[in-house]
Amino acid sequence: MNVLLLTNMYPKEGQLYRNAFIHQRILEYRKRGLSVTVFVLQHGPAPAHSYKFEGVDVIEGGAADFFKSG
Repeated sequence: MNVLLLTNMYPKEGQLYRNAFIHQRILEYRKRGLSVTVFVLQHGPAPAHSYKFEGVDVIEGGAADFFKSG
């Protein structure tokens, strides 16, 4: 099953504690066979970009980018 998780922040290099509890949940979901992509909703204009954090695919972008990702 594929899951898209929407959040306001997520850990990345140099910012390890941004909603770290969500990251721990995602690691558990993956252990149970779920494929999880995280979308971090940014406020204001910001170009969308993606990164991986400990093997988790993360996309950061605005609301318009979120609707494109679905």
